[in-house]
Amino acid sequence: MRNYEVVVMLLCAAMIMHAQEGNGALIREETQEMIDEANRNGPYLGLVIPNLFEMNPLLQSPNYTASNLTIDFAGRRFRFGTIADKKVILVMTGLSMINAGITTQLLLSTFDIEGVVHYGIAGNANPSLNIGDVTIPQYWAHTALWNWQRYGDGPEDELALEENGDYTREIGYLKFANYTVNVSSSSSYDNLLNNVWYQPEEVFPVDGTPEEREHAFWVPVDSLYFQLSQNLLVRSFLPHKTRELSFFYLSYVWFSGFGAGGVCELNHMFDRDTKGGECIERNKRKHLSRQCGLPCLHIR
Repeated sequence: MRNYEVVVMLLCAAMIMHAQEGNGALIREETQEMIDEANRNGPYLGLVIPNLFEMNPLLQSPNYTASNLTIDFAGRRFRFGTIADKKVILVMTGLSMINAGITTQLLLSTFDIEGVVHYGIAGNANPSLNIGDVTIPQYWAHTALWNWQRYGDGPEDELALEENGDYTREIGYLKFANYTVNVSSSSSYDNLLNNVWYQPEEVFPVDGTPEEREHAFWVPVDSLYFQLSQNLLVRSFLPHKTRELSFFYLSYVWFSGFGAGGVCELNHMFDRDTKGGECIERNKRKHLSRQCGLPCLHIR
């Protein structure tokens, strides 16, 4: 058995050396030189954007001035420029929470970043908002992290692994039977999907103890950034068409208390005075910024 372990270790070492020889360093020398030069001119405000459809309006804006520096690294393109004399780095994440998390971590780990702003479009969870309105929530939550409770158990029954602190019943749950439609005259009905319990994210802050987790559900944006954003007043005429007539709609900035998101695009979830916007990518970026101890703001 001892000889077997030695053989496995030698094989792993050989595979690692072969991978290093085949792929070279993680960052090419010329790319690292460009990164070092960029960081000497920092710090920067990082603008994290889901796709080119949402990035192009900024690239074409007269308020944005692009520099001659663009760094392609790890499948991402980091664009350097200024907005109102403020140095910024623009990066596109791509859709999905995994892409958002990877891209934001690359941005924060590679460059001298003093803060992060996420912007783009979002599904509308609030019927009082309209196309063209902008929401800037003060808190964000990941509402698609669940513990799916087995059928037959209820609110009084402990969840699997709850005793170990992995899951909780403190936040609340969704009961599928409450959304049953087209039922018979019987007042009693159930659903085999039972209940899903909302769970907080596990967070490992940069100033915390390694491997000692913290939990967070409602994560606040940076208080200073939020205060500064309240000075914004956006009133732009956007074409808004209906079946019967065409007119111009006056869009506004809404400073909502809470926003939420998960791994799917939603346009129907709403609870009065609770959620303003729904976003797929934003939560992973928000938690990464929180773990790294950097100020963060979301505009949708």
